[in-house]
Amino acid sequence: MPSLDYLFWRNPVLLWLSKRGWYDATSPTVPFAVRHLGSRLKAVGGEKDSNETRPEAREDLLAKFLNAKRDNPGLINDRTVLGLSLSMVNAGGDTTAITLSALFYYLLKFPRCLRKLLIELDGKLPTEQLRPDDSSFKRVIGWREAQQLPYLEACVKETFRIHPSLSLFLERKVPASGATVAGQHVPGGVIVGCNAWALHRNKAVWGDDVEVYRPERWLECESEVAALRNRTLFQFGAGSHTCLGKNISLLEMYKLVPSFLRAFEVGP
Repeated sequence: MPSLDYLFWRNPVLLWLSKRGWYDATSPTVPFAVRHLGSRLKAVGGEKDSNETRPEAREDLLAKFLNAKRDNPGLINDRTVLGLSLSMVNAGGDTTAITLSALFYYLLKFPRCLRKLLIELDGKLPTEQLRPDDSSFKRVIGWREAQQLPYLEACVKETFRIHPSLSLFLERKVPASGATVAGQHVPGGVIVGCNAWALHRNKAVWGDDVEVYRPERWLECESEVAALRNRTLFQFGAGSHTCLGKNISLLEMYKLVPSFLRAFEVGP
């Protein structure tokens, strides 16, 4: 709500106090990112830090940002690295969390889906095949391993469909020349929008059981229908306005869900 945003985040009194050091208006993610960046910079310099491993053992996004700084010192500095790190922490945090919460909710609500997913994990990714050189990571499933799990992908996509994280209309402004939308001419300058919750319940695309959580719909359909459903899925928007955080959000979900299920027994 704009009024609450103005009250809590853009309040001129709080901003004035913040400039003078009397009030901390920064996001909680800022000190988190600063702390880890400082630890990694110490490691790069050869200093010991109990909170950070050697950089060459950490091929994560922060390491990539620091490598970019090393290769392009005139373009990227520590402030740029901090900004990129904050973007990775903040971007899509709430929406990804909503999707993960919904996914585990439906897996627990429909135990048959959870059983099928666990059977797939046990059959395609036996524990002994996961990083046998390091027992502390043996339950962590990487992106490549997750791509071997078609039922996991079906569960994720079905969660996208039945519980998209954004319920608002994604608005777009029609160009001055106008546009044809669903066979209707729309004059230029008009604001149009599409709601994922409505789009994901189109029976012509998804079948008559649109209100049912059924991951199998993604595995049983013909290739043409699957392509149509993938194009219709509006979780991250579409076209040139697709969410910039889509890939990192997918990476987090496809790694976290199977890794969590390998490490813990879940139940209602």
